[in-house]
Amino acid sequence: MTDIRKEYIKNFIIRAIEGKVKQSEIEKIRENLLSYSREEWRDLKIIGRELAKEAIDKKVSELPDKGFSEWKSVGQDIAHSFVNLFFAVFNEEVWYQSMLLEKQAGLTKEQKIIKILPVISREMDKAAACGNSFKLNKDDYHKAEVKVVKKIKKVISEGKWIYFQEMSGKRLSKAEGMEKLREFLKILESLTVEEIVVLKEKMKHFANKLVDNYAPSQIKNSPEIRQFINSLMNLYCAANDERICKDFVDSIVKVGKLALRNPQAVAGKSPLDVIQTVGMEGEIQNLMRRCAQHINKMASESEQNNTLPTGKVESIIHKLTENAPHQ
Repeated sequence: MTDIRKEYIKNFIIRAIEGKVKQSEIEKIRENLLSYSREEWRDLKIIGRELAKEAIDKKVSELPDKGFSEWKSVGQDIAHSFVNLFFAVFNEEVWYQSMLLEKQAGLTKEQKIIKILPVISREMDKAAACGNSFKLNKDDYHKAEVKVVKKIKKVISEGKWIYFQEMSGKRLSKAEGMEKLREFLKILESLTVEEIVVLKEKMKHFANKLVDNYAPSQIKNSPEIRQFINSLMNLYCAANDERICKDFVDSIVKVGKLALRNPQAVAGKSPLDVIQTVGMEGEIQNLMRRCAQHINKMASESEQNNTLPTGKVESIIHKLTENAPHQ
């Protein structure tokens, strides 16, 4: 019976990702969750994390294997790492506090969301702190900032020029287009790790400017929402490790240069086929594995390796799926 219930949860996760779960089914699961203690939520987090990975593996196993077995393996590693990060952020504390809010009478849905945002923000900040490793002193930051701003301005200027050329009906010739692409690849290639650190900080600043200029007053004047946005940006930037980003950018530049030298060899091919054609399959896969390792680091290894006794797993799954259509 436990295997049937576990299979139901895995299929529920897949259907939830695909948007195929009925509201009535969600309500039944929700009713069961309302009675969970903080310890039971911790146990459910551990079980849910492993079942989510099994659900991903089930979907991946259904994909065609011919010529892509290594890509499937790397893809699973990446997907598993993001599952680990998700459950590190949306952990037992977040869910337990959410259920406590659900039980409170007189709170609107919006008020409940506002009250849980600081809890989520705190967990995102914890995960982000595990990923931030490259620091710049004030002088180095300023030097990198001067260089990266100059490069950003050049890219924007070129983009505007191309746009106005197109708008005026003066389309770029093939030779002109390839030359512009070479210039862009040259800018990408010149980016340093320090400049990528600055770019990430600029992204955070840009996100806040967007909120200041375009968000409704109830969003930009809410300290909880502003903190959530800042924490989300911190998490995003921490997940994009600057050294991995630099190596990834260098790989893109290599592929671009090879494609420019021999455009016929890559014409009409998918990105994976292009990578295979230029012989960079192993390099890209290693970068993806490094990315997965970095995400796992943010999710905290100690959290990922927790296991539960069989009896406890059965008890938690039975309670979760009680009255659910698992048969």
